[in-house]
Amino acid sequence: MKKVAIIGAGIVGSAVAYYLSKNPVYQVTVFDHGIGQATKAAAGIISPWFSKRRNKAWYRMAR
Repeated sequence: MKKVAIIGAGIVGSAVAYYLSKNPVYQVTVFDHGIGQATKAAAGIISPWFSKRRNKAWYRMAR
């Protein structure tokens, strides 16, 4: 059995923990501050309104 530690139970940490825990090879432990908090690290990553056509300056900077 492989032991896996996941730091943070935000959307990504929870998804990783969920899918890894489906496989009996992994023993998954999640470490988090607690409930009721928003993500602090990935607030700008999921951005459905961002496009190359509308935000040319931001797109160049992100490259």
